Amino acid sequence: MVGDCPNGHRKLKVMLCGKDWCPDCGKIGSWIHQRRCKRLLPDLKSLAADAGGYLGYLVVTVPEEYREWLLNKENLASFRRYLVEFLKRQGYDRGIRVWHWAGDDGKTWKPHLNFIIAEKYIAPVILREWKELFTAWLVRKSKIPIKKTIVFNYQYSNELGKHRHWLRYITRATLREYNP
Repeated sequence: MVGDCPNGHRKLKVMLCGKDWCPDCGKIGSWIHQRRCKRLLPDLKSLAADAGGYLGYLVVTVPEEYREWLLNKENLASFRRYLVEFLKRQGYDRGIRVWHWAGDDGKTWKPHLNFIIAEKYIAPVILREWKELFTAWLVRKSKIPIKKTIVFNYQYSNELGKHRHWLRYITRATLREYNP
């Protein structure tokens, strides 16, 4: 938008929709993407400082059988709320969490939650226990019989470059093709 003020100055304001499927806003490196990164960078630095420079990156992916159940907003909110509360009970009361709505193709409904937490190593046996507990909750809540368990992918690092990469990655647009 372009406008003039009473003193004769010209003003320019860029209007962005912020939608993932927008050809401008959904691009990696777009103004929206950069704004998301800048907004969360102080939180990222604070988390790393609290953990002695280490951060963990956790991705929780739901098996295909449950994805249709997550099309309902209440179910999606319940899923997020339970997972966040579960992680708080494990001692991770601070972190950054971002939904990704689609897979790598940018159009397939594949919701998964990304977390950056102040943590180093988490033993595989603990991650396996979390998967079992959370899968049991999802089966109970959705009433869909279990075929596959939820996937918990976890990695950690004390490298600032890796932390920034994770932040850029989780703040990118994923649902790049409009799907009502």
